Amino acid sequence: VGSGTVSINAPFDEGEYEIRFYDGSAASDLNRVTRLTIPFTVKHSELTKNLTLSIPKTVFAPEEPIVVSYAGVTQWLVDHNCWITVSDRNSAANNYKSNYRKPAIGSGTVSINAPFDEGDYEIRFYDGSSASDLNLAARFTIPFTVKHSELTKNVTLSIPKKNYAPGEDIVISYSGVTQWLVDHNCWITVSDANSAANNYKSNYKKPGVGSSTVTIAAPNQAGTYEIRFYDGSSASDLNLAEALTIVFTVS
Repeated sequence: VGSGTVSINAPFDEGEYEIRFYDGSAASDLNRVTRLTIPFTVKHSELTKNLTLSIPKTVFAPEEPIVVSYAGVTQWLVDHNCWITVSDRNSAANNYKSNYRKPAIGSGTVSINAPFDEGDYEIRFYDGSSASDLNLAARFTIPFTVKHSELTKNVTLSIPKKNYAPGEDIVISYSGVTQWLVDHNCWITVSDANSAANNYKSNYKKPGVGSSTVTIAAPNQAGTYEIRFYDGSSASDLNLAEALTIVFTVS
């Protein structure tokens, strides 16, 4: 009696709806319902209207951790198992990688490894409701690119001179070697100059993390050679071998 409030959950499906007041008498329901209504709309975009996502950069190395910052995640989203993942860029809404993370209520970060293969990808937020995933996936994305060159962008190589006697030790200084490169068995070797990426001598050395030196004997035959750094991933060796080389001669 009098004034008050009632709470009713909105329907799940998107669409146009209305609040209706029925007086309880069957004879008058059909007549009076159209006079006591309030129209409203259900949109899945309301689920994530305050959501924000960000990443610190847009180019990553293969398998590099991507720290995704989020804000505006609601209790509803968490209760409905919202998730953050990686997808091929501009792919179908049901295209996503097996690695995903579930955010918590409010703000925070999740870490997802970048794919190994070079290419264009995107971070996606799925609200957890299958009906809305198709609508929301394309709206909550952050594009990024994976490049194998990022693996060695800070790696440097140097040798003290450019001509060696046959069999002479070559002291190779290196820096910028990351834990990822060591974990993936990066190596330094000698190759014939300007030869194919899979052309290298049997003598090689594995560097440690950071900066140091390795020593490799020069070939016994006179000629032009090069020091090469291989990052250890077969997919990127063909691209990177020529970029990280130092030419020297044996005479």
